[in-house]
Order: sequence, then C-alpha cells, then structure tokens
Amino acid sequence: MDFYINEDGNVESMSEFMTESLINEIYSSSSDKNQYPPKNTLLNIFGTKQKEERYKNNDNFYRDVYEYFYKKGITNIIISNVCEIFLIFSGIFFTFFIFDCLDWESLLLCGNENHHCGDISLFFKYPNPTFIGFILYFCGFMVGLNKIIELYSSLKQMFFIRKYYEDKLKISNKELQTIKWSLVIKKIEQNSGISSYDITNKILKNENYYIAMIRNCILNISNQYYTKQLEFNIRLTIFNNIDNINVLVLRKTFFLLGILNLIFSPIIFFYLLFYFFISNIQEVYTNSKNISSRRFNLLTRWKIRQYNELKHFFEKRINTAIPLSNLYLKQFPNPIIEILAKTITILCGICFTFNLLISIIDENILLYIKIFDRSLLFYTGVIGAISSFSRSLIKNPEDTVYKPTKYMKKIYRCTKYIPAKWKYKFHTYDVRNDFVKIFPYKILLLFYDLISVISTPFILIFYLPNNSIEIVEFIKMNTLDVKNVGNVCRYAYFEDFNKNLCLDKKIKDSSITLFEENHEIDKKYDSDESDTFEYEPEIKN
Repeated sequence: MDFYINEDGNVESMSEFMTESLINEIYSSSSDKNQYPPKNTLLNIFGTKQKEERYKNNDNFYRDVYEYFYKKGITNIIISNVCEIFLIFSGIFFTFFIFDCLDWESLLLCGNENHHCGDISLFFKYPNPTFIGFILYFCGFMVGLNKIIELYSSLKQMFFIRKYYEDKLKISNKELQTIKWSLVIKKIEQNSGISSYDITNKILKNENYYIAMIRNCILNISNQYYTKQLEFNIRLTIFNNIDNINVLVLRKTFFLLGILNLIFSPIIFFYLLFYFFISNIQEVYTNSKNISSRRFNLLTRWKIRQYNELKHFFEKRINTAIPLSNLYLKQFPNPIIEILAKTITILCGICFTFNLLISIIDENILLYIKIFDRSLLFYTGVIGAISSFSRSLIKNPEDTVYKPTKYMKKIYRCTKYIPAKWKYKFHTYDVRNDFVKIFPYKILLLFYDLISVISTPFILIFYLPNNSIEIVEFIKMNTLDVKNVGNVCRYAYFEDFNKNLCLDKKIKDSSITLFEENHEIDKKYDSDESDTFEYEPEIKN
C-alpha cells in the first residue's frame, strides 16, 4: 500500500488521501463553503441537519446501510459500477464494430479459390448504420449515461454511509470484508435505539409485501411468464409509492409500462440474447457441465424465501439446495438417453481423434479440406460442443444409488418448500416432472425470458390493470402501522416473540433458524436410510 506525509506530519494511506480528495471535489462546487463537513464527523451531505435526520429516519437509510454491508464497502461499490458502465459501452462498441464496420460480403469470400484474404479489405471505409442500428446504439448509450448519473448522484449517500460505519458503528472498511451481519445490526441497534426486528422490517418492507402477494396468489402468474422483466415492472409500479397506493394510478401505470415495453421489445430482445451469450459462453467453454446446468425459476425463489430473510442468507440457502436438487433428479435414470449419449460421445471422440492426427501431420489440412463447403476446423468445434453436451447426460457411477426421498429431505431442509400434492410421492415420476418445472435448465430460462419480451407487455396492459383492485385491497388489509417503524406487512411482523421458536436468533442467522423451527421433524427423520418423509406445512411467522 502507498503512503504519504500529510500537512500535520503524520503518515496516512494513499487510499484515504484519494477519498478525502474526492470529498473535497464534491463539496468544492457548493456555493456555501461553510457546508463542508468537519473532519471525523458525519457528512452533512443534505445541506441541513433536518434533511440529514429525515434521511436517517427513512427506510431507505437502513436499506443503504445493508446494501453497503452486502457489497462490502464503498470501494467495491464504485469499482463494480465503473466496470458495469465500461461493459455497457464496450458492448455498444463491439456491436457497432461487428455489424457496421466489418465488410461481411468480402469476409465470407475470404479463402475461396478466386479470392485471397490478403487482397480483401475487411472494413468499410465509412460506417453507415441502419436506422434500427442507430436506435439500438442510442438506447445503449442512454443506458450507460444513466448509469453514470446514478453513480454520481449516489456518491454523497455512499460517503455518508461510509462515515456512519466508521464514526458511529466503529467498523472500518477492512473489518467490513469479514464481519457478520449479526454484529453489524447489534451495533446499529445500540446506536439508533431501534430493535433489530424493526430494522429488519424497515430493510425488507417491500420484499415482505411481495412474498405475501406471491404466497396468497394475488399475483397469479405461471412460471414461464414470470420473468425478471415482468418482475421489474411490477415492483416499479407497486413499490414506487406503496404507502399511498391508489387503484386508478396503479392501472394507468401498468398500462403505460405495458405500452413502453411493447415499443422497446426489439431492443430488450436483442439485449437479453446478447447478455446471455456474453455471460455464459466462457462458462460453457471452461466447463462443459454448464451447458446442462439448472436453476430455480424466479417465481419459485420467491415462494422459497421467508419473511424478513435478508438477501445474503437467502442466497446461501438457495445455493446449498441447487447441488442437492441436481442429485435428486439423477435418481430418476433414463437408460435410453444415457445409451444414446454414450454412443454419441464415442463417435465424437473418434472424429476428434481423426482431426487431431491430421493437424499433427499438417495444420493447413484443417483449413483447406472442406466437407459441404465447411472446413474441418469448423466441424472440430461442432464436434467438441456435441461431445460436451452428451457427456453431461451420462450419470456418474457414484450416482447410481436410488434414494430420491433422501435427497428431497435434504432439499426441504434448505428450502422449507414442499407442495402438498407431493406428499409421500417423492419417488414417483409425477413429482420428478413437477420438480423439473420449478428447477429448469438455464437455457430454458433464457427461452422464457425471450418469450417474456412478447408476453410481458400484454400482461401489463390487459391482466394486471384488472387485478389492481385486488392488489390495493390486499396491501391495505395487511398493513400495520408500527411505532418507530411505520407501515409494515402484517405477515412479516413479529407480533408475539414468546410464541415463536428461536425468534431471538432469526435476525442473526435466518438460514439456521429456519431449520431449528422444525427441529423435531429433522430429528425424527435424521437417518439418511429412512425412505419415509412427512410433509410439514409452510412455516409462518
């Protein structure tokens, strides 16, 4: 780490110097020089003490405090945002270069008998993007510009949260990398005088309402149509002003967002396709098993998530359940597919070996010998992809033991989610087929996302406006006005602490408490040899 000598003659780190310089730059543009925050005190970033206190008493303050902990400090937040902005503009440049700078007509003729690659200019002298291309580039540029504005506007809040951690909570940036949330929230509780339960309700206010609406079928949307695009629009509409939610405003907002999604559907489609390939092609190249990897769909994740469960606890739980879910599906063999996969793998190995021997003799053979107007090098890549996929369909020898109930029991311990109709049927293909629907392939989730580009506008225009009355009534009927907290969801409020098991530990580690609440069932069926499994109804606070 680099150091320097400050004006007082003390040695300080260069990172602290750069941070102080950035603070000076932010406040140097202020017309009132007296507003500059004194050293070793909280930043008065809002101009007046009253505005600062309103921010600290707002739910957004505690959400920002948790996000600061979740992302491990201001340095990580700024770097991740800068990298995201850089990737957006890099994607725009890459797309412009591929579609508008390369002369594809000349490029495709390269290597023919009458054309030599050295004599062909691969670039247009003057790029001439189409109207659709211009719209795509403009929208991408506006997204990147919006990210820059968001980052700049959030700098003051981030520095305020940083000083709050250092001055009030006495937690340095280095300690933040490894500290547990239970210790952080304990210090917040001591500093603010608000209980940890109330702080958690403030942080997860919107998430608790959303979980309640999902569990009570207020948002009754099927798995294949419920995607990130639809969820973004729903949350933007409902939680924009949830304390003063209105049926008429909700209907108009749903309709307006539906029209906007319909207008920008081609751009969204291209973005989803581009993002999927960019984010997954490296994983597929380095690990062939990623081609057939599975994930819980978005709607199921909300059904699994518990009230007042913070994001990092939930991610730990869901990530633990993913490998167990893969093992459960492997308990249902399909001999025909496995035999065909082994045959295809052997054939691909023979072809790949043949191409390898040819390349050892003379690598130019792979380039100039063609089959159906394609070089052997092209077929080598295709054979490698087919072989990787076929190998992923072959079961490992250690997975041959047939114990589906054992793995479903472990999945239940992680997710606490078992539909009632699965009771005593975990070994059947009916349950297996239902489980595949909530735990599909990642490539299938991409297909659903692409379909949602068409389905989401119609759901927002025709379905959700008609459901607005039910949404507003549900929110108003299940809202409690709690002292020092404000409006919270009734399902998520800890109404009577003595009636809940292990409730004092829930904030410290939600993932552990969820298991302890049904400790009797876990003890009763603790043996992995047991083929019985008793269904336990969904846990409610």
